[in-house]
Amino acid sequence: MGIELAQWWPLGRWGVALVIASYMSVSGLKKKSLNRSGAMAAFFVGLVSLGLSLRFGLTLILFYKSSSILTKVGFERKAKLTDDYKEGGQRGAAQVLSCSLFATILAVYHTVVTGAGDSLVDFEPDPLAGALLCAYLGFYACCAGDTWSSELGVLSKTPPRLITKPWKTVPPGTNGGMSLMGTVASAAAGVVMGAGFVCFGWVFRLSPPSPAGHSSPSSSSSSSSSSSSSQLPLVLLGGVSGLAGSILDSLMGAVLQASYFDT
Repeated sequence: MGIELAQWWPLGRWGVALVIASYMSVSGLKKKSLNRSGAMAAFFVGLVSLGLSLRFGLTLILFYKSSSILTKVGFERKAKLTDDYKEGGQRGAAQVLSCSLFATILAVYHTVVTGAGDSLVDFEPDPLAGALLCAYLGFYACCAGDTWSSELGVLSKTPPRLITKPWKTVPPGTNGGMSLMGTVASAAAGVVMGAGFVCFGWVFRLSPPSPAGHSSPSSSSSSSSSSSSSQLPLVLLGGVSGLAGSILDSLMGAVLQASYFDT
């Protein structure tokens, strides 16, 4: 009666975002995957990401939940390898923001520049929107690759090799060390993030952007189907980004960080 339901959806989406962000931050605090500052930071980035687009927010949640689960795998062994290893991870604000703030800024910039909500990745009508969406996915895939490789690679029964000296084996947990298990895990992490990003787009029936930057809900079903299938390369982008995240982290660890061992 005068006001379409769709006009209320942006407000409703922010309401949903508030509920989910609150639950995730409190849950993370109780499960010790976040400390207090980390919970507050997670609430902030979760609220903004979900409020702008449910796909943005769910991509963030996919990264966070998968990383939290893997942090608890082999906890006892990890605790023996690292003196400051904490139960559940207990990430603080600095760790949370380092793995989410840039992506959140990308999400805000995408919304401001395009003047619209989320859309499928399509470089032809709107190259900037496509680049921002790919960067958003690539960032979280890179972070997931780094996290998965670290959490699973340290459990490998095969000694890792130093990335700057591949002929040299080093103890598990050494900065700059890479194992086959960790490398495969990093690529798998990126594939999972890419597949999740694509699936969320299908679930929410996103449309390609129009040349003006606004989503085009009036697109034909055949066009929508074609655009949806064109999103599959994003899975490959995720896999490559995940692998790149692991390699970059190992390089920085080998060059910039020192490792100390009890003898």
